[in-house]
Amino acid sequence: VLLIGCKTDLRTDLSTLMELSHQKQAPISYEQGCAAAKQLGAESYLECSAFTSEKSVHSIFRTVSGICLSRPSPQPPKSPARSLSKRLLHLPSRSELISSAFKKEKAKSCSVM
Repeated sequence: VLLIGCKTDLRTDLSTLMELSHQKQAPISYEQGCAAAKQLGAESYLECSAFTSEKSVHSIFRTVSGICLSRPSPQPPKSPARSLSKRLLHLPSRSELISSAFKKEKAKSCSVM
C-alpha cells in the first residue's frame, strides 16, 4: 500500500490557503503525510503535482512500478472456488462423455438367444 499526496502545488496557492484558514485548517505537510502513511501501514508516502510538473504523476508511476516489480508476487491463498474451477478444467470433453456413454451401454447390454 502506498499513500500518495496529490495537488501539492496548492500548499502555496493563496486562495486555497485563505479558504483553508476560514475553516481553521492548513495544508498537509510532507512530514504529516509520512506520519499518516506510517500509521496506515503504507510502504511509502509520495507526492505529486500535475499542475507544476514538479514530482510529476509520471515519476509517481515510475516509482510505484519499480516498487511493484522489485517485490516477489505473493502466492494467493487457495480458495474453494479456485479449486473447484481447477477441477472443472479437468472434466472430459463432450465427445469423450458421449463415447464413454456408448461404451458403457454396450458393456451393459445383454442378448438372449
